[in-house]
Amino acid sequence: MKDRAAARRSVATVAFLLLFLFTVGWEGYRFWTPRDVEGDIRQVGRIGQDTYALYLEGTHAYISQAAQILVVDVASPKNPRIVAQSTGRQGIISRLLAQPPYIYTVSREDALRVLEVREGKVENVAYLDLPAWGEDVVAREGKLYVANAWEGLAVVDATTPTSPRLLASHPVSRYAYGLALAYPYAFVAGWDTGLWVVDVRDPQHPALVGRYDTPGRASRVVVSGGMAYVADGGGVEVVDVSDPTHPVHVARYTTPGWTFGLSVAGPYLAVACGGPGIYVFDVRHPRQARLIGSYDTPGAGNDVVFRPPYLFVADGRPGLLILEFRETGERPQ
Repeated sequence: MKDRAAARRSVATVAFLLLFLFTVGWEGYRFWTPRDVEGDIRQVGRIGQDTYALYLEGTHAYISQAAQILVVDVASPKNPRIVAQSTGRQGIISRLLAQPPYIYTVSREDALRVLEVREGKVENVAYLDLPAWGEDVVAREGKLYVANAWEGLAVVDATTPTSPRLLASHPVSRYAYGLALAYPYAFVAGWDTGLWVVDVRDPQHPALVGRYDTPGRASRVVVSGGMAYVADGGGVEVVDVSDPTHPVHVARYTTPGWTFGLSVAGPYLAVACGGPGIYVFDVRHPRQARLIGSYDTPGAGNDVVFRPPYLFVADGRPGLLILEFRETGERPQ
């Protein structure tokens, strides 16, 4: 009897899953399989170890390696080489960005830190204690915009990089985890409260203008061509933000792992999915995106920057991976 009951429960579970997949399919969800892949990705370079944060500026990659920051010359992607590194412990970095010779980092230990690259060394030059943890940071014209955890969006004046100062803070419900800037708007990934759109024309008085509640947990966001691509748990939520005051659902791409990082390059969207690695989509037609490449990295894809034909991946313990992408399928007309 117990075996029969267990069998009935198994059948019911399978039926429920099939119904779920059928239902979400009508709501713009898509589940990707190997037969969808139309591209080839191969590893061409690797350097470092324990890499979780990554930023690319020109021909240099800026990465966190455990408690260090490395500057890596990637002009020759097949032969990356370290050209500068920090000497002191930096703590576990959430995100970083570079505006040479300065590097800005945010973390749950140090909030905002400013470093300078000098003669092969990366040295601390300033620190700003923000109201909460630093989860993400972007920059524009002397201003830094920081995803400041439960305090929301922080705006920092970094006109003088060695003396940053907090200008304003704008709350979002729950937790500001990631952000993107498409001036004059900042797009904030607010964890389980979705996507928040904040007008930052007046940096001392940011103003909320729009919001979209994603179905998962919004952790990262990139904006391109009037579309916001949101890392939202086990998938990417695509939101039309051409009218920032009324964000509208477009599609959802369901991925085989949690989405940790996103990068848009022209018609391509690269997604870092942790253990399953890297997935590349053709998003020329966002409602009907095509999976055109995937690569199972040896570590856990935490972040990705796509500069065709190369993908730069912060892959955890294996370090910085450099992958080469080649599309082999027929492109849509």
